[in-house]
Amino acid sequence: MNREIQILRGKTEVEIQGTLVEVKELTWTEALEFFERAAEGLVQLADEQGQIHLTPDTFRELLRRSHGLTQWLLYRATSLDVPTIELLPIRDLLRLLDAALELNLSDEVLELGKRVARRFGGFLGAEIKADGSQSASPSSRQVSLGQTSTS
Repeated sequence: MNREIQILRGKTEVEIQGTLVEVKELTWTEALEFFERAAEGLVQLADEQGQIHLTPDTFRELLRRSHGLTQWLLYRATSLDVPTIELLPIRDLLRLLDAALELNLSDEVLELGKRVARRFGGFLGAEIKADGSQSASPSSRQVSLGQTSTS
């Protein structure tokens, strides 16, 4: 049995200063790291209810925190090195960022992520609602170190 497959990643091209720059879909391990990094920054800006209220202060903080995440995403999604990314004019950077986010946060990717979250929620006895909230059912399962028990 042949276990090799041809891996095709989504890609697009963006013209930057007369040169076409390829923007690629992240691998699944890169995407997990991207989501983790993005969540870390957003969680720190959230209030007790998990909401982010955009004020001048939170907007400044969001921009400050997005620098590293933007740099990380563009480095992995393009063939550009970090020094080149740092020197890009804002319009070019935003074109590349838009293309990278369009590929990696597409409606298809987000919907598939929600479906997987609902399946895991169902397995763990929680219901994931359309608004992203969750509730545990009375027969929720407790899972620890490979053992599953029903409470």
